[in-house]
Amino acid sequence: MSSAEYADVNPMRKVPAIVHDGMVVTECAAICLYLADAFPKADLAPPLDAQAG
Repeated sequence: MSSAEYADVNPMRKVPAIVHDGMVVTECAAICLYLADAFPKADLAPPLDAQAG
């Protein structure tokens, strides 16, 4: 986390952080939501009509 390369991904140097298709996503819940949207065939989240609203 102290490397310059990681600071390029997340300047606050917090974990977790991912880079996918040039999109930087930090914070666990945001990463989960992002991955569920990015990979709908993986069934990582319930269908939109079954989610709380």
